[in-house]
Amino acid sequence: MERNIIQVVIVFSVLMLSALILAPLQGQSEAQVKQIGISQSEQVTVNSTASLGPYQLSYYPIVEDSETISIGSTVYTRDVDYTMDYENGTFTVISGSSLEADTATDTQVNVTYEQVDPDVLSSWSDIKDATWGSMSMFTIVPYVVIFVVIIGLIMAIARR
Repeated sequence: MERNIIQVVIVFSVLMLSALILAPLQGQSEAQVKQIGISQSEQVTVNSTASLGPYQLSYYPIVEDSETISIGSTVYTRDVDYTMDYENGTFTVISGSSLEADTATDTQVNVTYEQVDPDVLSSWSDIKDATWGSMSMFTIVPYVVIFVVIIGLIMAIARR
């Protein structure tokens, strides 16, 4: 009986510790949790009449959803006015968009973004893209915790 109580306490402790570890991660992007970006800002000459792109940025890869593309006070919307290739650091103007209309002649476009920190890149990519395919670390951790708890419960029941 006493042994069962100890096992229940251990399992409960593992669950509580898991909750404490995972709680700060909920609702945050990988970049916010890892803070892996280096702020960059540059001007790119765009002429959508000559070419919709892709237009190359100086630093890449880029932290997803970190970019802002603007001309003066007009800020453009990803997947409405342009598409972004984060891995290769390029953007492409979407045909028929406001950005295309506003860049019909040579126009300086302001682009601000977060470059993935090269010191973090290799280890972060290795963790994120490891043998789990497209699952990120934030998806894997809960499964690992659940697996450990289930194994603990099976071992506790088997010892009875």
